[in-house]
Amino acid sequence: MIATEFTDLINQLKKIDINNTIDYYEIVDKEVELLTRNVDETLEFISQLTDELEFVYMSETLVKIASKERNDTIIKAYEKNTEKFPNALKRFNIKNMIEYAKQRI
Repeated sequence: MIATEFTDLINQLKKIDINNTIDYYEIVDKEVELLTRNVDETLEFISQLTDELEFVYMSETLVKIASKERNDTIIKAYEKNTEKFPNALKRFNIKNMIEYAKQRI
């Protein structure tokens, strides 16, 4: 299930040294692979997101997802969910990430 695998990847990200960009990008690439493996499952996962941290970490994958999929379905589903996480929108640059991802399609 995507939720469990995504949580595992986030836990891996939490453990790495912030300066270790190689490991960071390897994990982000795994997130992208996971989130693009089955679009229907990903859309369900996004609609059920309740964890703000998972929402924020997912924002870091949007541009790569858009570049890989060349389809805005996942991006639109993610954008629709932003209303659940108003604090994250204020604290992080998520709206800009969404717009940049849309430009990559």
